[in-house]
Amino acid sequence: MLIAAALNPPVNLLQSAGDQDQDWRRWRLVGGLAAAVLILPVIGAAALAARDDLAARDLRQRSEAAIAAAFTDIPATADPVAEARRRIAMALPAGGAAPAAAALFAAVETVPGAELDSLSADSVGGVRATVSYAAFQDLETLKAGVEATGLTLTDTSTLEDNGRVVSDVMVGAGLPESGS
Repeated sequence: MLIAAALNPPVNLLQSAGDQDQDWRRWRLVGGLAAAVLILPVIGAAALAARDDLAARDLRQRSEAAIAAAFTDIPATADPVAEARRRIAMALPAGGAAPAAAALFAAVETVPGAELDSLSADSVGGVRATVSYAAFQDLETLKAGVEATGLTLTDTSTLEDNGRVVSDVMVGAGLPESGS
């Protein structure tokens, strides 16, 4: 081992000028390795992003297939996820219309000057109501009151009538609205 180290020292102080060509090859090798060390994490991140994108597409397709199986009457031109969300938001909560009506009554009582103008409930359309109140921000108070009971309040139309705000709303068992 000592003889091998003496014949091939790691640093040769006696090297000639012709050996400089070999030094450039070594530096090129070191540069190539440094570039590989810098590029490999980027390639790895891109591969992971591609894998996640494929997994998300697969999950989306499986969800749409499950929704199509559950709601067979959704038209082919409709977005199945949006249509399923709309139907779930309209669905009557467990226990029927009574819990939805009670949640809406309780929410209306918390808003000063708010009135429940009409209320209807059926198994297809869910619980629908017309509510009037003094200011546009009162709708957020109504939503918060209903959502505190685990239900959702969806505003279908709002307009101003003789200085009061009138909203047609739906109360359902669905998930709260999201950005997706």
